[in-house]
Amino acid sequence: MILIKAPFSEKEALDKRAEWARHMQSEGLMTNSLGQKLVLIPPGEYTMGSTFPRTENAEVNRPNRRVTLTQPFLMGTTEVTQGQWKALMNTEPWAGHEYVQAGPDYPACYISYDDCAAFIKKLNAKEKTKAYRLPTEAEWEYAARAGTTTLWYWGDDELMTGDYAWWGGGNEFSGNARSDQYAHEVAKKRPNPLGLYDIYGNVHERCSDWFEPYDVAGKPLTDPMGPKNGDQKVSRGGDWIGSAKHSSASVRHWIEPDFRDLTGGFRIVKDFTK
Repeated sequence: MILIKAPFSEKEALDKRAEWARHMQSEGLMTNSLGQKLVLIPPGEYTMGSTFPRTENAEVNRPNRRVTLTQPFLMGTTEVTQGQWKALMNTEPWAGHEYVQAGPDYPACYISYDDCAAFIKKLNAKEKTKAYRLPTEAEWEYAARAGTTTLWYWGDDELMTGDYAWWGGGNEFSGNARSDQYAHEVAKKRPNPLGLYDIYGNVHERCSDWFEPYDVAGKPLTDPMGPKNGDQKVSRGGDWIGSAKHSSASVRHWIEPDFRDLTGGFRIVKDFTK
């Protein structure tokens, strides 16, 4: 199978998804035992890293490098919801906290990396598999970009952010979450070309990688998984509080594995090969 190379169009992405679905004898879309919908992300090559003008704040997202992902994977179309979390874990970590709206279709929050690992372990046991996991940082950015090379998958126009994401709820911003200061119900905004909702904004999405600065040489990488150990885990996608640019495709955040707050959530992936 020939890998798709970014930049690529939505049609090219969907055609390649269909090709890989046939190859993997999959429909390209599945619904699991919790009712979570996952779509096939076709493997490919893209440029990972910051497209911001060079500033001190963006240096941690540099330099750009070409990354190749060699295997297809399934990715949740939405962030894990409170209803899905409660159905599996029978807990409500978000309960009793300010700036949180409760309901089955709101994203689960106050979720640490360690909590994500516990959820995934239990989901794997429930479905008798080892295939569920968090996305790697490289997988997350590849899926979020969906073949694009711009700040967001719709382009570089910040004024369009409200059509695709919940953002700017902090007192210093004027985004569409400013009047309703909480993470919003999933899948109420437009999806990206791969069918992923709320990939920017709403809640931070935990990744499996330990955080480290990018290699200054910008060497090409194949199926990167990050360092073998560290002190902090990578989180991607920004949240409903911050600015639009700080939820864009290349922006990296990092937190302690046991840290929980009102913006912390996650999205699952599933391997075909396990």
